[in-house]
Amino acid sequence: RYWFDGKRTERLTFDGTFNLRAQLTPDAKTLVFLSRGEDGKEHVAKQVLGEGFRSLLSTPTGVSDESPSVSPNGEWIVTANQSNAAQSKVVMVSMDGQHRVHLSARDGWIQDPTWSPYLSR
Repeated sequence: RYWFDGKRTERLTFDGTFNLRAQLTPDAKTLVFLSRGEDGKEHVAKQVLGEGFRSLLSTPTGVSDESPSVSPNGEWIVTANQSNAAQSKVVMVSMDGQHRVHLSARDGWIQDPTWSPYLSR
């Protein structure tokens, strides 16, 4: 966490060997990020702020998950699942980690999937 006065920062995650690409949920209570697991792969993870431990939400079917993006309602996370060095697919993971839905029928070159605001133009 970085304060805009530029005078201080605070570390929020302490689990995992490498955490990156953090994003807050819309209610600003949970941090969603990529966390390297014991298998060496980046998993989608979450941490309720103030609790101090992470929960892995995904088990990548390929090399790793990358670029998580939280839905506007805070219930889903869309990510690119890298299936090999040059191919990936769009995958949606529920915030509780119980559901994983493949959205793309084929592998392709996918980077940084994101949500669009509901009913926006």
